[in-house]
Amino acid sequence: MVGSLAAGATVRVVDGPRGDRYLVSTPELTGWAPFSALGWTEAADPRLAAVEPLASFDSRVAASARLADAWLSVGVYDSATGRLYGGGSGGLIGSASMSKALLLAVALRQVEAGRFALDDVLGLLGPMIVLSDNDVPNDIWRMVGGDWGVSETLRDAGIEGIAIQDPWDWGQIAASGTDWARFFALLGSGQLLSPDHTALALELIENVIGEHRWGASTPGADRMAIGKNGWYLDEDPFDWRVASAGFVSAREGTPGVSPLVVVVVARYPGELGEGWGIDMATDLTELIVDHSRLRWAGSYLADRRELAALSPLLPPVFWTSGFHPVR
Repeated sequence: MVGSLAAGATVRVVDGPRGDRYLVSTPELTGWAPFSALGWTEAADPRLAAVEPLASFDSRVAASARLADAWLSVGVYDSATGRLYGGGSGGLIGSASMSKALLLAVALRQVEAGRFALDDVLGLLGPMIVLSDNDVPNDIWRMVGGDWGVSETLRDAGIEGIAIQDPWDWGQIAASGTDWARFFALLGSGQLLSPDHTALALELIENVIGEHRWGASTPGADRMAIGKNGWYLDEDPFDWRVASAGFVSAREGTPGVSPLVVVVVARYPGELGEGWGIDMATDLTELIVDHSRLRWAGSYLADRRELAALSPLLPPVFWTSGFHPVR
């Protein structure tokens, strides 16, 4: 895959993202370019990806999902190949605050459709996503037309599999791990919103406060990760709902390899506590990233190490604030 600088120079992506920049190279120069200076070849459409068994991705991940003492749904979208993997014992599980990422996208699509102005909603989006405020989404829910407005916007975007289980409760929006992975893949690849609004959405998700970053959105010395999580204790039945979705990339992976979308949604006995679900989502993400690092390294070592040999490995660019496919 190659990108083009705004000035027209053709470049190869050799590392990143690091914040909002990718390391790119031309025959003469190598340097870090901001997303705003780059255009990209068309990304695969996650809506068209057939779901493959999680065991086809990694048998250890599939086994861990099967053994978890929870109603569990896992989705993994590999943006390098356009392949989607799913597993677990669960189906539709209310996703609590993870649904706020969907409300963010719905609000911005309605801005693009002219239903209201960006200034009307901009001041609400930061508290909803970055701080996970629970009152603001109620206002946005009303602005976008509630369950009817969300459903209409999803239909317009060609997004299936997301169920609005309660017309008055955005936290009950539910989907399988694979359908959530499709949604986040569309958002991250710039196929859901305009370039400017994609940049805004991913910037907000990237700035979620630290105590809310676990599971698929856990950053670290060995990885880049951004995402949105949710957690909620149901009283009847007494169950925890824990949901985690994010874009994850190993820092030590093959240069130029774009991240995965990882989604873990679970419902389990309340006696186990909130921490059990957080640890489970984090451990599954660790397994997924570790396996991906091995796959990426194996692909890299199988080819020549010269920069020119990287081109078959470079995926459709997929995640960083403002990247978008050129169609």
